[in-house]
Amino acid sequence: MTQDDAGRPYASEVRLTPKGLEEATKRDEEIKAKVAAEGGERKDGRSRPRMVQVENRMVTLKVTCEDKDGEREITVNVADSIGKMKHAATVAFDAPIEYSVYCGVSPETPEGTMLSRAHLNDLKDGDYIHLKPSPAKVEA
Repeated sequence: MTQDDAGRPYASEVRLTPKGLEEATKRDEEIKAKVAAEGGERKDGRSRPRMVQVENRMVTLKVTCEDKDGEREITVNVADSIGKMKHAATVAFDAPIEYSVYCGVSPETPEGTMLSRAHLNDLKDGDYIHLKPSPAKVEA
């Protein structure tokens, strides 16, 4: 257990078990099937807002991590959530769960860009992602 900025304890080393990951994947598939069966309509008849359209495809990404040597490869479905990809990447490096996922790290943009759904959809085989701490919150 670690403590946040306010001194409150929280679990920092939480990981899904293989069975938990299987159940989460099954639950996501059931939700997707339910939404598809409903035709994207809400109960009140209004249409649901559509997020970025994603295609169901697998990509192999190269992952680097702040304060860790080397790189690892992970294979993810770009239709899945950023959280699932982050989980796979943090497990590959045994990195802190509070790290964020960045893309587009290059000599021109050493800070990179925090990964968003739109970025995830554009990833291709061999692209790099980087795990590092999020920027500190600015206090007013």
